Amino acid sequence: MTFLIALIFLTIRIVDLGANYESVARYLAKTYEYHITCLNLSEIENERNRAMNREESLDKLMIVIKKSFENMSLSNSSFDLV
Repeated sequence: MTFLIALIFLTIRIVDLGANYESVARYLAKTYEYHITCLNLSEIENERNRAMNREESLDKLMIVIKKSFENMSLSNSSFDLV
């Protein structure tokens, strides 16, 4: 429980693998101002995700990338949560 409470007060970076439309990530970005990177292969879902982020003024906190989690080239220290 202490860990969860601490997360509320930190600016953390989250990567979502297979992001789809991202309602949970959008909630975290909106509520706690977490920085979210969404990886997903479907460009149709990605475009909808980006549009929803713009509509809610979250496009500064959420990045949507067309990429497979199997081929991501990110360092281990890039994100705090996966």
